[in-house]
Amino acid sequence: HQVKIDIPLIPVAFERFSLPLRELLYALVLELMGNAIRHGGPAAYIHVALGLEKGIVYVEVLDHGRGFEQDSTPLSKYGLGFWQKFVPDYLNGYFHVSSQQGYGTVVRVHIPTLY
Repeated sequence: HQVKIDIPLIPVAFERFSLPLRELLYALVLELMGNAIRHGGPAAYIHVALGLEKGIVYVEVLDHGRGFEQDSTPLSKYGLGFWQKFVPDYLNGYFHVSSQQGYGTVVRVHIPTLY
């Protein structure tokens, strides 16, 4: 099936981040996009947003795919479940998944950073 992916330009400020932080953000976005492609269903639309404001990196990945019932679908400990624990526990950040079956999924991540 076809997937339309919308990724705006990455902010120039990201170039000042340390290599480990850039690699971490790259891995995070790849995981979120991969999940949207694998689980979003046919004709999914995916939007990726990256930003920086007041020392906080913002990542948002939104898809108009199938979505899922959050109450009855646990997150995999290797995929979203890993990031859901890793971001707050090790990066002192925020990780939130919002999904509704038939309407898609949005994942929002905020990571404090010093660059």
